[in-house]
Amino acid sequence: MAYTPTNWVEGVTTLGPTNMNKIENELVALDARLGIPPVVNGTWLKGVGGAPVWTALGPADLPAMVGYGTTLPGSPVDGQEAILVDSTTNPTWAWRFRYNAGSSSAYKWEYIGGTPWNVEIPGPISLGTTGVWQNLSPFLMSVPRAGDYRFFANGNAYATGGASAFAASWYQGTTATLIGLAGYTASTAANVDASFAVAWFARTGVAASTQFGLAGHNAVATANWRFISHQIVPVRVA
Repeated sequence: MAYTPTNWVEGVTTLGPTNMNKIENELVALDARLGIPPVVNGTWLKGVGGAPVWTALGPADLPAMVGYGTTLPGSPVDGQEAILVDSTTNPTWAWRFRYNAGSSSAYKWEYIGGTPWNVEIPGPISLGTTGVWQNLSPFLMSVPRAGDYRFFANGNAYATGGASAFAASWYQGTTATLIGLAGYTASTAANVDASFAVAWFARTGVAASTQFGLAGHNAVATANWRFISHQIVPVRVA
């Protein structure tokens, strides 16, 4: 029942049990109405069955909007999603992650979709040396966060000096550290393109800011590499 205030008038209104009990009864009603249970650290107050209850924050309690930025949230909860980009104004890649608190991996942000980080090299890149691995990347690709990643590359190559065998491989840091499986191909004559592909492969436990590039190996000079595409996508990150 709504409280009806008493109009207190000096020297007129009686200060007795009737008015005082009215105040006391309302104070009791207010205590029952608030009904806030003792605080439980790490939880939030939520209405359950018409009563306030301290409970853990779950996916259903999160706002519909997914986070978007150059970093992932610092205090995520299970089921939270976020989109990681290299730039909020002109991104070259956008990766969507879902946080899995129950994962046994140290990398609990799991990739659930997005655009690969793709670096294209129209070329041609001319390599006059034969029999050694040489850099094909215009710049090294530095992964933004520690985690597990997948790699892929393809393109074309030809030699002006005649038919040639070619190989392409990813490397980590320098061309002296090849990783994954190399893609092999061979041209049939001088100035005839041969297509190559480096199949998708995974690299686990990659540290943040580790740099990767693509290297080429040719048997005949001068080798010209062109129409190259090399891509990186995450599997899970920290």
